[in-house]
Amino acid sequence: MGDNNVFSNYYGVSFPLEPQNTLMTRIGYMPWHKSLPIQSKMKTCTITSDGTVKYINASDRTKYEDGTDRDMTLNTMVEIPEFWYKCMKNDTDVFLNLYVNDPKLADVEHVTKFYISAYEATTVDDKLMSVNNGSTPTVSIPRTTMQSRARANGSEKWNMYTYKAHRILTILYLVEYACTNSQATYNATLTSEGYRQGGLGAGVTSAGQPVHNGSNIYSIVPCGITDSLGNATGVVSFTWNNTNAEGATISTFNYNVPSYRGVENPFGHLWKNVIDALVHFNSTDNCNDVMLNNNLATFGSTTIGDYTLQGQTSIREGYKKQLIYNSAFDLFPSKDEAFGGNTTTYWCDYNYTNNSTSDRTFLLGGSAANGGTAGLLYVHSRNGLGASAANVGTRLIYIP
Repeated sequence: MGDNNVFSNYYGVSFPLEPQNTLMTRIGYMPWHKSLPIQSKMKTCTITSDGTVKYINASDRTKYEDGTDRDMTLNTMVEIPEFWYKCMKNDTDVFLNLYVNDPKLADVEHVTKFYISAYEATTVDDKLMSVNNGSTPTVSIPRTTMQSRARANGSEKWNMYTYKAHRILTILYLVEYACTNSQATYNATLTSEGYRQGGLGAGVTSAGQPVHNGSNIYSIVPCGITDSLGNATGVVSFTWNNTNAEGATISTFNYNVPSYRGVENPFGHLWKNVIDALVHFNSTDNCNDVMLNNNLATFGSTTIGDYTLQGQTSIREGYKKQLIYNSAFDLFPSKDEAFGGNTTTYWCDYNYTNNSTSDRTFLLGGSAANGGTAGLLYVHSRNGLGASAANVGTRLIYIP
């Protein structure tokens, strides 16, 4: 279990290898499941192009902590604090543990402080930014353009979203809510023990296909609509009017837009493209090799040698019953996954892939109209590295 005080140096969740019941078991130092010492350090801030961080009032995003007005032109980000974690398993169960301090365990994952954009990314003066300016997120551009616009914020510390960042965000959610179904109904009431319950709600996925002037559209929710929640998790109502070619309203969709501790639309609305992952078909093993790049200087490279093998995954698609369960707790199934789950059992989210010999990118979370297939663990690896679409956007990250 790690170094010193083995019963009180971690908090986490356990579940069967195939978690048919979506409710996980909380383990470790139980008071930390109420105080959430890692998640509670997630704070919203603005960051200047040179990396100056200024924290925003936790309950009033119009102000900074010092009471001055927030600069709405700067990137609004959510700070992810330093922590450690590890996934372990035996013949029947899996254990996902978070550590506030270094547990001195072999293969433990060390998360250094970094920042995820509070909003899905939109374009401002040829820069990809996280701002509340009334605009909707940018779509229909390939990841090379996304990455170039992200870097336009000032340095290689600015990047479009990464698979690794999304994996960390998902892990924080799973331990906090102890539920494999991120689309479970949002419930603000704590359990009798003082723990979180439920999920983040259906999000911008379940009402159907949005239509604008007779054409399908996906980027419909203005960035910053959940600002009223501050740093808290919750949902905010949003109404969308579908219109025909003449602009007349033909139907109305009502959504509950989720925010997880200040991160708006962590799934759904738009697929999130990433810059650090490459999916490569392995003909020898008849599987997909998942390759990750941790070098900022070569983010977005199409050269396989710039990546390291993270794991092997299936070339088939379906609802996941198991994940790979390596120490990093990756979000994809093993190469031998049998599938057979659904929207309310096991991991609830879909795995969408193929055996294309062209290298591919990861898309994460799903988009509007995806319905129950979407969620934090929805993984899509069918599209080539240069693909773009009206339902694909991204987020920003900042790595100090």
